[in-house]
Amino acid sequence: METSSGGRIRLAVLLSGSGTTLENMFEKIQRGELPAEVVAVVSSRRDAYGLVRAAKRGVPSAVVPRKKFATVEKFSDRIFEFIRIHRPDLVCLAGFMCLIRVPEDFRGRIMNVHPALLPAFGG
Repeated sequence: METSSGGRIRLAVLLSGSGTTLENMFEKIQRGELPAEVVAVVSSRRDAYGLVRAAKRGVPSAVVPRKKFATVEKFSDRIFEFIRIHRPDLVCLAGFMCLIRVPEDFRGRIMNVHPALLPAFGG
């Protein structure tokens, strides 16, 4: 992936809850294990603890409650309006629990990361 920041991936993170995945990203970045920078956080819930995690690290954030928008398109438009300001290379859905419409300029630049552990198979 070509990045706009000289090799470090600029990440925007969408979340709906505690922000555990976001915290894991911050820790990996700090240890030098993830060549990235979190440039923006969007939450669908005002009470999401992930917003506190972002604030502690000085990352700009926004709350975009799904219920305030009549359609998925309007909801999505508001999210990506905020995200575009911060020019991310990649948008990470980290436990984001709402359906969104991905605009054309972000096609191929969205990654859905579900924070739940998956069962192990085999053995």
